[in-house]
Amino acid sequence: MPSEMIKYSRLFLVILIALFLLSASLFNQTARGGAAQSEAVDLSSGAGEIGEGSVSEREAWLYYQRAYPRRTVPVGARLRAIKYLREQMLPTQKLIEQITGETITARWTEIGPSIVPNGQTFGSPPMPVSGRLSTIALHPFDQNIIYIGAAQGGVWKTTNGGQSWTALTDNLPSLAMGSLAIDPRNPEIIYAATGEAHFSVDSYYGAGIFKSTDGGATWINIGGPSFPTSSRPRISKIFIDPNNSNILYAGVASNTVTNSANGFYRSTDGGNAWSKLLSGRAVDFVFDPNDIGTIYIALSGFDNSTPNGIFKSTDAGANWTQLGGGLPTTDIARIAIAIAPSSPQTLYAVYENPSTWDLKGLFKSTDSGNSWEQLTDPPRGPFGNICQCFYDLHLMVDPLDAGIVYFGGVSLYKSTNGGASWRDISSGNGTGGIHADQHVLIFHPADRNRIWIGNDGGIWRSDDSGTSWIDLNTNLATIQFQTVAMHPTNASITYGGTQDNGTLKYLGTPSWTRVRGGDGGCMLVDFNNPSIVYHCFTRVDIERSDNGGITWARKLNGFPRDRNGNISDRAAFYAPVVMDPVDPQTLYFGTFRLWKTTNKAESWSPISPDLTEPGDGAVITAIAVAPGSTSTIYVGTSNSRLQATTNGGETWANVTRSPLPNRFVTSIAVDPNLSQTAYVTFSGFNANTPSTPGHVFKTTDGGTTWRNVSSNLPDIPVNKIIANPVLPNTFYIGTDIGVFQTTNGGASWISINEGLPTVAVFDLDIKSNLGIMRAATHGRGMFEIRLDQLVNSPVLSIDQSSLNFNAIVGEGDPPPKILTISNTGGGTFNFSTTVSTGKEIFSVSPSAGAITAGSSVQLSISARNPGSSGTINGELFITAAGAINSPQTVQLALTTITVTRIKLDRVSLDFGNVEVGKTSELSFTVSNSGSATLIVSSIVRTGNRFNVVSPVGGFSVAPGGRQTVTARFSPIAAGQQSATLTISSNDPDNPEQTVALTGNGIVIRQGDLNNDDQVNVQDLILLIQILSGVVPSISAADVDRDGSVNVQDLIRLLQILGKP
Repeated sequence: MPSEMIKYSRLFLVILIALFLLSASLFNQTARGGAAQSEAVDLSSGAGEIGEGSVSEREAWLYYQRAYPRRTVPVGARLRAIKYLREQMLPTQKLIEQITGETITARWTEIGPSIVPNGQTFGSPPMPVSGRLSTIALHPFDQNIIYIGAAQGGVWKTTNGGQSWTALTDNLPSLAMGSLAIDPRNPEIIYAATGEAHFSVDSYYGAGIFKSTDGGATWINIGGPSFPTSSRPRISKIFIDPNNSNILYAGVASNTVTNSANGFYRSTDGGNAWSKLLSGRAVDFVFDPNDIGTIYIALSGFDNSTPNGIFKSTDAGANWTQLGGGLPTTDIARIAIAIAPSSPQTLYAVYENPSTWDLKGLFKSTDSGNSWEQLTDPPRGPFGNICQCFYDLHLMVDPLDAGIVYFGGVSLYKSTNGGASWRDISSGNGTGGIHADQHVLIFHPADRNRIWIGNDGGIWRSDDSGTSWIDLNTNLATIQFQTVAMHPTNASITYGGTQDNGTLKYLGTPSWTRVRGGDGGCMLVDFNNPSIVYHCFTRVDIERSDNGGITWARKLNGFPRDRNGNISDRAAFYAPVVMDPVDPQTLYFGTFRLWKTTNKAESWSPISPDLTEPGDGAVITAIAVAPGSTSTIYVGTSNSRLQATTNGGETWANVTRSPLPNRFVTSIAVDPNLSQTAYVTFSGFNANTPSTPGHVFKTTDGGTTWRNVSSNLPDIPVNKIIANPVLPNTFYIGTDIGVFQTTNGGASWISINEGLPTVAVFDLDIKSNLGIMRAATHGRGMFEIRLDQLVNSPVLSIDQSSLNFNAIVGEGDPPPKILTISNTGGGTFNFSTTVSTGKEIFSVSPSAGAITAGSSVQLSISARNPGSSGTINGELFITAAGAINSPQTVQLALTTITVTRIKLDRVSLDFGNVEVGKTSELSFTVSNSGSATLIVSSIVRTGNRFNVVSPVGGFSVAPGGRQTVTARFSPIAAGQQSATLTISSNDPDNPEQTVALTGNGIVIRQGDLNNDDQVNVQDLILLIQILSGVVPSISAADVDRDGSVNVQDLIRLLQILGKP
């Protein structure tokens, strides 16, 4: 490319980036302009207090941290953030990638849990669970087709009765489902109403109503300006007129009674336009199946607000009358109602007690609501209550019998006598029960005995009216995570704390295991001993496991208690706990002050005063310890305070400075190398603090000054910030609409949400040595992403994680082994190697160097023979500066053994000529040149006339020793003889040695001195020569066999010759 083109391309890129950042600024200004739409009510007057035991504090954890310092989230704020992300930020990001050629290829991958097989369920055995369901819709003609709406997991569909499920709405702007409805005439038309009207700690707001005309494959937002599609409303229910599919009804029940979106709505054009028929929080409604113009609606909330009660219309909503006749008129909170299809004049209602959140009363009318009688309460469940009625409250009547009614609270209850008595049917009949907290129940249209139930653990079906239950949680990835903690070195192990589904453990498959019950808050893994893990319930309640979650023990020693034995420090619903980045035995716990333990939570001590000053009920919500200087600690609070210490808590400084906003502090991250550089994130929206916008702020001087580094980020709550420990200035944030990354310390941000549903990310964890970051979503389970795909940075890769050497005592060093290290990313890294243990044995060459992108280096790893037997272990650390997956550890092992070495001085013995009837003996030597005792187990002979004289049987030879073996030849006939001796020993290389034996048996004739096979005068002459001393004597000269050669032998020879 010509230099002029390069110059202008770069200029265009600079202009483009400037316009991108300018558009972000304009977007933030637009958001600030919306401030007037949000009520200016300070939460510190009670609604903002956390830990005070009211329903409002439950709301504070999720909703009010997003609303603080006001009571409400600005209208449309979340939708505007999604719109900005999709229509401005992403297109600009893609254009920059095209110009620079640096394309982000990273994509999130779902790792489950698709199922938790040992979930928290009633009865025995434990049944599989998934996440919370709000709604179920059944196909009118094919009951194998079922749609479900999850709390923050979107809409899922099964076409095989629940054997498998498919997510349909991952890209919708809200996955918080309130209600589903299927057109009874055209079941390809489905309505998904978003926002949970459960009023719980984590019930998420929605984004209006969405419609599909192709069975859920695609969706459009309907309602336009007629229907409130802001991020605030929670749509409790949507209903299609069975006589006219263009007529729809919907109830809206937001968190605040003053929200103008609250009410009961109708559309007459398939959802395009809506009109409000009744104001107030419409939490439930039913229609007379015989007269669709007769409507009963429950207006209520969770806080005794007005208007409340049950209202009736007999003219399709034109006029309304509040029903009394025995119904409560004061202290009213949430209400649920049900109508008997077989007898529409029969209605049931259940009321919440706003003071206890439990049941206020069950009521029944048999005259269309004119009069009511209070029914017997169901028995209290295993948790001591009947319902958390602001949250789990549902009624349904059998379609054919008005006396059979189901009531869902914490447990599921059934009455067969019109409410006179109740039975808990949650546990089944010994084949497993359902999860707690019931939200929805529906009937099969043609089989009253077949019912489906949705609760905090997913979906079940019963084919016998609740006597037994069939679990349908097959692959629903809808768990609502609060936290995530990864194993330091094993990517197949991760822990996550969940809402109402306990603490879960990932073991490398989509099926996760529950290792603790209840609500899962904080989650920590000891980076030196990963078998030690910590988890929290809510508030001040921490436990430790020393065996990877098999058993747990509470660790609360040191925390103060009130007269009732309860921890008296106020704390967040999910209190923050962090581990010291250098010493894993040191933890910090935030209440309204900071607590510290140095002995793995065995005891705790406060190291600060009240850091929420002025102590208006606020609590600590974020803690960070500087990796480079662990005496430097930063603390953030729910009322926007930031405090810091540089001496481990001896003194504290309030570092709350402009331009920090007066909003809820969610997370703090300290630069891995610079303890004075820290980042803090905030929840909420700019419209609620218009003069101090921003969500991410940075200090480089320990908090003396701060600057807004939100840059081009959407105006959206940030829940977590985490540093890449090896890449300078690289940080990641988890927000209510996904994950974002900066590689320049916050000067600019990019979206890294490919493959990730549009869901709130509550927590992040990163392990650069594993090259992975994991995201805990609130409703769609856990996702992971490869770090090397996020930035064009160096990536350290090794081809082996362990090297094993073998040597023999006294026989030299083993041969070196080759380890290949590579840069599978971009750029260049400098590597260094260190043998941390076993350095007297192991060595590396080269020990340092540089590797460019796509290149590799072969390291020669050597091991020295120590001269003694045993195994020596070592660890080789390979560090690549600025590289992902660094450091890497290679396990080294040298095993040295002692062995035997057998040697024979002769491998054959030739006995020569041996006279038949006589014997001859020869010997050979067995020696041991090895370092262990040689054991000769046997010497086996093949062939006849030979045998071993000594030693008899097996024998042993010490290192350096020898043993003589003697063999004997005993011919009994003339001729050549042969045999083999096989020597078996414990020499590992030569377990068998052989010695060849040969010999010639001869027969000697009496008087045949010259051995020519004749006795004649020549033998006589030879004998005379022997007797005369002319020639030496021979054995054959002893003719008479008396053992000596003399004249008697001459006489005997003459006799043989026949001489006188």
